[in-house]
Amino acid sequence: MIAATLPLPPSANHLFANVPGQGRIKSREYRAWTVEAGYVLNLAAVAKRINGPFRVRLQAGSPNRLRDRDNVVKPVLDLLQAHGAIRNDRDCQKIEAEWVEGVTGVYVSIHETVAVPLMDGKKPPEPKPYRKSSEAHRSARKLKQASAAVSPRPSLSQRETRR
Repeated sequence: MIAATLPLPPSANHLFANVPGQGRIKSREYRAWTVEAGYVLNLAAVAKRINGPFRVRLQAGSPNRLRDRDNVVKPVLDLLQAHGAIRNDRDCQKIEAEWVEGVTGVYVSIHETVAVPLMDGKKPPEPKPYRKSSEAHRSARKLKQASAAVSPRPSLSQRETRR
């Protein structure tokens, strides 16, 4: 397990900036937070790394309740990966995020988990074919009958008599 209390990251709306000629880049605010939070994380995660599936719990104190909880998740997971605490944020199996009174910043705890194989190694069942609604089915049948009445296909016996 790795645990640390990081400073509160900037809102997800302020992580990147559009710069003419350069495209989207990390904002000054996001870069400054990454440096500060990186120092704290490096002290907490010395010689610890989770190399596989994990779950993470984020408990954040928010000075501004207008902000969404999920705005805290992305920058924290990106920081954990950039500083080597986790191998890749794709390995995250579960995320818990909550507002907590009395917390300054974000308390992060990361726990190694066991990957659960899908269906015990079996292939998932094939999806059932789409079944038309009865009304659509009736409409399709009427259309087919109408087109057959307009230009009927000659039967085999009719084709032989035409020769």
